[in-house]
Amino acid sequence: MRKKQNVIIFFFIGICFTINAQYKKYSFQQPKMGSPFNIVIYSTDSVNAEKAAMQGFLLIDTLNEIYSDYLPNSELNRLCAKAGTGEWVKVSEPLFSILQKSYRASESSGETFDVTMSPVIRLWRTARREKKLPNSDSISAAMKRVGYKYIELDAAARQIRLKKPGMQLDLGGIGKGETAQRTYERLRDLGFPFSLIDAGGDSGR
Repeated sequence: MRKKQNVIIFFFIGICFTINAQYKKYSFQQPKMGSPFNIVIYSTDSVNAEKAAMQGFLLIDTLNEIYSDYLPNSELNRLCAKAGTGEWVKVSEPLFSILQKSYRASESSGETFDVTMSPVIRLWRTARREKKLPNSDSISAAMKRVGYKYIELDAAARQIRLKKPGMQLDLGGIGKGETAQRTYERLRDLGFPFSLIDAGGDSGR
């Protein structure tokens, strides 16, 4: 039995050595979503690897136009502009999917995770910029616009309604994570399954 295991191990090492001998690492970096975005592709074809990476960066730009809370005309901010009106808003598949995942994450975490915390987050962004802590009244007012249960999801029609006036959504880390996942899936579909997407700029080149 041990001899058979050794044969399997040596066979696996042989495959890895062959793959490493054929594939090379190609790294690409662009600033996206407020930080360096690294795309690393292992491939035998440098030209097509670069083309695939550029397709990945284009997808990241597209998703940023959907997920961003900084861009005034992002799809996320257009949705937030309808908060409290009672209006159902038809949204894209990426936005519906990430808000559905966010809702489930809030449920499973006991509200520890909540993308509706943006009104409070914006207070602290202002405090950091002005070097002045927000007062308790401002925090209380902001908290009245917070709560994942005020997000209504209609999966059949792919519609969303934000029930509270003044609600703001901040996708933060889940937005970057979803972007990285979708970018990897795009590279995989383009024929580059041995790829890595670093949305924080810390993986090294």
